[in-house]
Amino acid sequence: MEDSPDLKPVFVIWEDAASVDEWNNDMEDVLETDCPIIYSCGFLLEHSDKRLVLALNLDPADGTSSCVMYIPNGMIKSVVYLDK
Repeated sequence: MEDSPDLKPVFVIWEDAASVDEWNNDMEDVLETDCPIIYSCGFLLEHSDKRLVLALNLDPADGTSSCVMYIPNGMIKSVVYLDK
């Protein structure tokens, strides 16, 4: 496997959006719905002032990736850089 020093593995804790998709809910139950806290690991492709881009899979032979997530910075609780 080729070494790619510019691709950093990270652990991200972030708050996802949530929805309630049913009719006739009790409004109190709807307002008590919490947004889930999510743990994600992957390779950091970008972290700009707007978003973090995380790839689960990378092919170092040709630089392609799959399972890419775009997480808005406002949803991010923490980013931990992992050792290779």
